Amino acid sequence: MTGRSVLQSLRFKVAATVVLILAVAMGLVFAVQYRSYRHQMLQRLDLASTPLSDVIKGSLRHAMQTRHLEQVAAIVDNVSRQSGVIKVLILDKKGQIRFSPDRAEIGTRLPLDDPTCQICHRITPENRSKTVMFAAADGGQVFRNVNPIANEPACFGCHGSRDALLGVLISDFSVAGVERRLAVESRQMLLALLLAAGVTAVAMTLMMNRLVVARVERVVDATRLLGRGRLDLAVTVGSRDEIGELATSFNEMVEALRRAKALRERKELLESVLDNIHDAVVVFDAGGTVLALNHGAEVAFGLDADETVGLAPALLGPGQEGLFGRARRAGPVTAELPLARADGGTFPAQVRVALVDLPRSDSAAGHEVAAAGHEVAAASSLAYVAVVRDLTEEKLKERLDEQLAQTEKLAAVGRLAAGLAHELNNPLGNVLMYAKLFEERLDHDDPGAANARRIVDNILRCRTIVRSLLDYARQSEVRIAPTDLNEVVERSMELVAGQVAQRRIACDVALARDLPRVECDARQMQQVLVNLLQNGIEAIEDGHGRLALLTRPSADGAGVVVAVHDSGRGISPENRPHVFEPFYTTKAEGTGLGLAISHGIVERHGGRMWLESVVDGPEHGTTVYVELPVAT
Repeated sequence: MTGRSVLQSLRFKVAATVVLILAVAMGLVFAVQYRSYRHQMLQRLDLASTPLSDVIKGSLRHAMQTRHLEQVAAIVDNVSRQSGVIKVLILDKKGQIRFSPDRAEIGTRLPLDDPTCQICHRITPENRSKTVMFAAADGGQVFRNVNPIANEPACFGCHGSRDALLGVLISDFSVAGVERRLAVESRQMLLALLLAAGVTAVAMTLMMNRLVVARVERVVDATRLLGRGRLDLAVTVGSRDEIGELATSFNEMVEALRRAKALRERKELLESVLDNIHDAVVVFDAGGTVLALNHGAEVAFGLDADETVGLAPALLGPGQEGLFGRARRAGPVTAELPLARADGGTFPAQVRVALVDLPRSDSAAGHEVAAAGHEVAAASSLAYVAVVRDLTEEKLKERLDEQLAQTEKLAAVGRLAAGLAHELNNPLGNVLMYAKLFEERLDHDDPGAANARRIVDNILRCRTIVRSLLDYARQSEVRIAPTDLNEVVERSMELVAGQVAQRRIACDVALARDLPRVECDARQMQQVLVNLLQNGIEAIEDGHGRLALLTRPSADGAGVVVAVHDSGRGISPENRPHVFEPFYTTKAEGTGLGLAISHGIVERHGGRMWLESVVDGPEHGTTVYVELPVAT
C-alpha cells in the first residue's frame, strides 16, 4: 500500500480522528485541571498569608505601643529574610512607606496605580480583597497580603482617636515556589493524561477497526469484486447495526443484479431471436404509441426505429384502433390488409394483434420494453403486440402459380381449340356452301328461305367462333416497342366512341401526365383495351351508367397501370375466379374468349391483369386493371 493510499485509508482516518479528538479533549481537561490546581494553590497561599500577616502585626503592635521603633524595623527586616517572604512594608494612612527592609523606599509614597492602592481606589467595595497578585519588575509573580492597622484604644495616646485606620501592613510573598510545585504537578498530570489518552486511543482504534473498519473493508472488497463482474458474492458481518444493514443492502443489490443479469440475458436472447425473424414485430402501448419494433419491422415499413419509437403512427392502417379494440375484447385477432410504407408504397400483409401485460418496475432499469434492441419507458403495463407478415412474395407466388396454371390451362384449351377449329372449319364450309345453294333455289317469299337464312347466319357465327379459337390458339408474334400508353388509350376510346354515344353512356377519361413509356405491342394492347371497353359498355344499361378510364404509375414505380371501370351490375364473388378462363361467359351471346385472350396478351407482355367488382351498394360496378412494365 503506497503512502498516499495509507493516508487515504479509513483505518488511518479513524485513528487520526480518534487521536485528534482525544488530544483536544485531554488538552481541555489539562487546561481546566491546571487552572483549578493553580487556583487551589493560590487559595492555600492566601489562607496561609493572612494568619502570618496577623502574627507579624501582633509582634509589631507591642514594639509600636512601647515606641521602640528600632525594634519594629528589626522585626520587618527579620521577617523579610524568611523563606518565601520577599519583604514586609508598613505604610501610614497617606500611603507613605514608614518601615521597609529596603531603606531607600522609606519615606516614598506608593502611586495610585500600584496594585495595593487599586484595592481601595479602583475596585468596587463588593469585589475588594486583602490579597493581590502582580508581576514584579524582574518578571516574577508577587503575592501581596494587605492587612490594615486599626486605631485601637491602646494607640489613642500617640495617634488620638479621630482616625479609624493608622496604616497598612503589606506582606509580599514569592509565588515561585507555588509555580515550581505547580510545574511538577502539571508534568505528572500531563504524563498521566498522555498515558490515558494513548491507551484510550489504542483501545478506541482497535475497537473501531474491529467493529467498523474491518467490516466496512469486507463490503469494500466485495464491491471491488462486484465491479469486476463477480455476482456470486455475499457479505456477512454478524451484526444488526448500520453496517449490518449496509451488508444486507449490498447482498440484496447483488441478488437484484443477478436477476437483472439473467433478465438481460433473456432479453438479449429475445432480441436476437426477434432480429432474426423475417416478420415485423411492433409493440404499442395502450394509446397507440410505438414502444419497440424489430429489424423486420424497419425493413417492412421502411422506418428507422430510433426515430419511430415514442411516436404514434398508424402503422396498421386506418383500422388500427379497430384491431386493438377487437384484440382487447375477444383476444388475439388476425387480418389481411394492405399496409403503407414510409416511401408511400403499400404491401399486402397478414397482421396478428394480441393484448399482453408487460412487467412493470419502479426502477430505472426495470421499465424497459425491449424488442430488437430498442428500449423505451413503458407508461402502462398494457401493450399491443402486432406481428406483421409481408405477403408480397406469397401473393406474387400465388399469382405466378395461378398464371402458370392459367397458362397451362389456356395452352391445353388452345391446342384443343386449334384441333377443333381445323376439324370444324371444313365441315362448316361445306354446310355453308350447301345452305347458300339451298337459299338461292328458293324464292324470296318462300317460308323455307327464312329458315335457310337462319342456317347461314348460325354457320357464319360458328365460323366466327372458330376464327376466334384460331386467333386464341395461334398466339401471334408480339412486337414489343416503347409505347405511350395514353395514346393507345385515346385510340381505343375513338373506336368505341360511337357505341358510347349511341347508348348515352357517360364517359370519364383521366390520363396521368408525364407517364413513362411502357414495353408493349401497341396493336395488341389496343385490342385488349377495346375488348375491355366493349365489355364495360355491354354491362351498362342504356342511359344509366358511367364508363371511366384512367392511367397512373404503379405503386412501386416499375410499371404503368390502366384501369377500365364500368358502373354495371358487377360480377358475383363465385364468378370472379373464372372470368379469365376460356369459354366462360355470363352473357347470352358471348363466346367466353375475350377476357381469356386479353389476359394471355397481357401476360405475354410481362404484365398482369386483375379485376375488382362490387355487386351491392351504390358503388356497384367492375374495374379491370392492366399493369405493364416501364420501358428500359
